[in-house]
This record gives sequence, C-alpha cells and structure tokens, in this order.
Amino acid sequence: MVIHPPDQPSLLEPGGDNAVAYAVGITADEWTLLIMRQALSGRPQRYGELRERLPISDAMLAARLRMLTGYGLLRAEEYTTAPRRYEYVVTQRGAGLWPVLIGIWAWERRWVPGQAEHLPLMRHAACGEIADPRLHCGTCGAPANLDDVCGRFGPSWSWRRSVPKVPTRRRGAASGSGDFAATLALIGNRWAVSLIGAIMLGTHRFGELRKLTGAPAPVVSQRLRTFTESGALAAGPDGGYFLTEQGRDFFGVIACCLRWGAQWFVSPEGPALTLIHRDDHEFAASLHCDQCDQALAGADIRELSPAAVGSR
Repeated sequence: MVIHPPDQPSLLEPGGDNAVAYAVGITADEWTLLIMRQALSGRPQRYGELRERLPISDAMLAARLRMLTGYGLLRAEEYTTAPRRYEYVVTQRGAGLWPVLIGIWAWERRWVPGQAEHLPLMRHAACGEIADPRLHCGTCGAPANLDDVCGRFGPSWSWRRSVPKVPTRRRGAASGSGDFAATLALIGNRWAVSLIGAIMLGTHRFGELRKLTGAPAPVVSQRLRTFTESGALAAGPDGGYFLTEQGRDFFGVIACCLRWGAQWFVSPEGPALTLIHRDDHEFAASLHCDQCDQALAGADIRELSPAAVGSR
C-alpha cells in the first residue's frame, strides 16, 4: 500500500480512483468505524486495549491497523522496545472523520429499532445539552437537506473511478448484527454507495441505475432489495425506486463522507464532485447542535450511556 501523509492531502494518480472511491473504500467498513471510534476517544490506543474492547480477531485487527496507518488516519508510536510494542495515535486526517461517525450514530439512533437504547447519547459540552446533530451548510450556516443540494461532476469524476477497487467488508454473520448494521446495509458494498448516490441524484429505474453505474445486474437487484428491506428505499407504482424519509436523512452521512474525502484525497485533474447549496454556493457539510444551533466540534462531544441519563 502507498503510505499517505497523515497531515497533508494525498495526491492521487491521474486517471485512478478519485476522492469518492477513497472516502467510501476507507469508511464503509464496520471494523474501521469501530476502531476509529476508539481512536477518537482522546487518548492513544494500544493493540491489547483494542483487542479487549472489540470482538475482532488478531488477524483482522492487525490488518485494519496496517490499513489505517497506511492511509494516514493513525500513527503508530513505539512505547516499549522489549518487546517492541506500539500505540496508535489519531492523526489530523483521522480526526477529520468525526462528523462521519457522529452522523452515522445520529442516523442509527433516529431510524433503527433498538439503537436508541443501545448507542450512547451525546452531550454538547458548549451548551451542556443532549444533542441530536442536524445537517447544515458550513458555507452559509443554514439548515440543509437533500432537497437543497445538487451535485456537479468535476474533471476527475466517472462512475468507474468512484467505485472502490477493493470490496468493502462488514462483520460476518457469526459476529451478530453489529453496531452499524443498518448503515453497512447502505454503504457496506463496493457498489452500494454508487447506487444510493445515483438514486439521490435522481436516477430511479433498475435499467438506468445499471447503465449509469456499470454495476452487474445481479448486484443492482440485490442492492435494491437490501435498500428496500432496510427501510431506506420504497418501490413506486411505476417500477421506480424512491428514497423514504429514512433514506433521505442518510444524505447527511454521505455528505460528511464526501467532504472528508475531498479534503484529504486530491486528484490532479480536479475535484470529482462538488455539492451546490440552493443553486448558489458550494455546500460544505456541517453538523450543528439541535439545542443551541452551534456548529459541533469533535472535542466538544461527550458520550453518555442511555441508562446513566435515564437514572438522573
């Protein structure tokens, strides 16, 4: 793997995978999300600590840590030489993933049965209230949703260049449903984000989706079935597929992921996709506290267990 600099953008190969492919390929993996959640807790993570906290095999953990250090999200620092052992420190690039993780957390709590009881609450330190993050435009500060935003393809865009070459993976069935099962149903496959993105951009029919993305017909069929079963998509009377309110709300996660990818993975030809807010200015996904309306920062968010809050 090419080692990516942790605190400056990676310059990608001309004609190769673009920022969308890198953002999706890195984040659409449950083990990556779980490891980065631990890494963003505010202190370095040691291998043994991660192994104790996560239901992950040694081989899988070692592979994910190699990937995350190779992509510049974590930095390995030696803390003992006999035996040689390392702790993993989140980099500036890795720290930038917090809106994606918080966006997934908020979406799962809102829409997935049982997750409101399972996932932690988030307290916004600036106002002291329990926060439910809401999507805003970081350029103008206004609230935003899928209806307000359109996409403009850039010089490094093509559907082929936007699909990760390595299939994204999720936990096996033997490990249970997982912490982000509903999210991974939408993005945990190398074709999934392309298909859900095409639907968000206005393509709704099976044949059009297949032609546009280049995905094999069985994959399109399987993904549409998975999206529908998850509650994010509904079949229309004319044979098309349309986002439900649940599916539309997932746009916030996609927008945060795209912003992170565009910041840290740069194609020499130019950007792959630019989001435009209200046909007026570039859209920069930003999460705000629903209680005080301030923009959230990763350092200002505290995890609280639902049980602890309920006992107050």
